Amino acid sequence: MRIANRRTLADTGLPLTSQARSRMDRTPSKTLAALWMAGWLALMLIVAIAGREAVRELNVFQLMEMRSILGFLMLYPLIRANGGFAVDEDRRGCRSTLRATSSITARSSAGSLR
Repeated sequence: MRIANRRTLADTGLPLTSQARSRMDRTPSKTLAALWMAGWLALMLIVAIAGREAVRELNVFQLMEMRSILGFLMLYPLIRANGGFAVDEDRRGCRSTLRATSSITARSSAGSLR
């Protein structure tokens, strides 16, 4: 295993570009971090209220399915920009998807998601 130093990226041995070096040398902004946290808290509040209102009209499983589809559609441009699904070398993607789907379905049918 390679050890990171000032001229190479950790675990790769690749030379560190000036753009990456300038981002790493920057001092973190506490104000910006506080704004990100406030935005995240506001978003979670909106999501909680919207989820509670949506449950009045939809089944929990339908709501989870819509959330998953919308999340995938929002993340797909980022996945595509970074090389697509071919970059994932895990090879367990199908098994992971089936396991998650069966778990959600079992919990939904047992009524533990209500």
